[in-house]
Amino acid sequence: MLRALLFDFDGTIAQSEPLHFAAFCQTLAERDVSLTQDLYYRRYLGLTDAEGLERMLDDFGRADLRAEVPALLHRKTSIMAQKIAAGVPLCPGVTSFVARAAQRVALAIVSGARRAEIDWVLEHAGLRPFFPLILGAEEIQRGKPDPEGYRLACTRLRDRVAGLAPEECLAVEDSPRGIAAARASGMRVIAMPHTCPVERLRGADRIYASYDEVEWRDLESLCR
Repeated sequence: MLRALLFDFDGTIAQSEPLHFAAFCQTLAERDVSLTQDLYYRRYLGLTDAEGLERMLDDFGRADLRAEVPALLHRKTSIMAQKIAAGVPLCPGVTSFVARAAQRVALAIVSGARRAEIDWVLEHAGLRPFFPLILGAEEIQRGKPDPEGYRLACTRLRDRVAGLAPEECLAVEDSPRGIAAARASGMRVIAMPHTCPVERLRGADRIYASYDEVEWRDLESLCR
């Protein structure tokens, strides 16, 4: 039985991955590191900022920047805040889908994004009241594909949904790492190709072109 729907954030609620890429590009360019779009989406998508930056420095052989990691993260966060303040488009159909879903099951967000970024977008989109539980990067020690975030969300949702089990939860993802994290936690997964091409999302139980294509009875059939 489907009792909870757990959303990723970047690429499933907000079309914000291009903003993250641009913010990392600007941050690294100031240290003479050139990050390409293909590399970003292939290597770093789904990681927290800290995990992504650490891997970038390894990949580019810039051990000399290790001591600057806190400053680089602060710079990336500052650039991202400016970009978000200028406006972030939502994923097609997500507003009405979330409103309908909230009438049926408990909702939560499990994301590697910073909590302030998530809250800002949700507040301005009028979606914040639908998500009583939000887990951002600050509350998760190990990012996706580790299942920690999804397991923690399931545990905390039991305050609202008594006895909630992972198999009664459905994750909404847009990346291979996110799909792997949800599956490792024991949850079924649907995917939206807002960020990755369909062929990279084959690990999901269902792939929808947009929320407008989703039928609730199909979602319920995944958690029987």
